[in-house]
Amino acid sequence: MRRRLELTERELEVVKLLACGASDADIATDLFIAVDTASTHVSNIISKLHANNRTHAAFIALWRSFIPLDYLPTIAAYVPPLIRKEA
Repeated sequence: MRRRLELTERELEVVKLLACGASDADIATDLFIAVDTASTHVSNIISKLHANNRTHAAFIALWRSFIPLDYLPTIAAYVPPLIRKEA
């Protein structure tokens, strides 16, 4: 029997941003954390989901409903922080 993978609340926030294509720096800016902390969260998510990389982790999170399908419009509309500042 497979055990359900658990992500922390913060990891769920991070994986949503991963699905948007956010870099570690983008994640850090959006969540008001250090880039190293964002990188650690991403590494933990990749490990917990047994993913090969951040894109694979985002796909698994969508597939396993860690990211609800009604969040998809948000993913499509995401603008990275540095682009937001230029606008």
